[in-house]
Amino acid sequence: MTCSALLAGVVGFSSGSSPLVVTLLFLAYGVTVTADSASITAGALAEAPSGYRGTTMAVHSSIGFLGSFLGPLAVGIVLDLAGGRENALAWGLGFAAMGVGAITGPLALGTLAGEPRPAPAQGR
Repeated sequence: MTCSALLAGVVGFSSGSSPLVVTLLFLAYGVTVTADSASITAGALAEAPSGYRGTTMAVHSSIGFLGSFLGPLAVGIVLDLAGGRENALAWGLGFAAMGVGAITGPLALGTLAGEPRPAPAQGR
């Protein structure tokens, strides 16, 4: 997630680079965006109490779909506010907005590390 967040900013501000450089950056960005999906899903399932795995996956998927909706919306808003789609700075800021969304994952993990886990519900 951290690599994805950093690459979002780099990709967004790379419009003045050669097409080859931009293509390679986008390929690397595409890999980092999806690279941690399986491990996050597996971790969520591993940590879910046995009677709540379905609910955990439903919430996990809902959060993912919410991010998939909010990301393009945020980029569009930033593009409009920063000068429109013809403005290279606006694209850089739009991708940086996606990077801010991506960096919230590692920040949340760092904040929650060491927090006590809730006890499983009784009767299950």
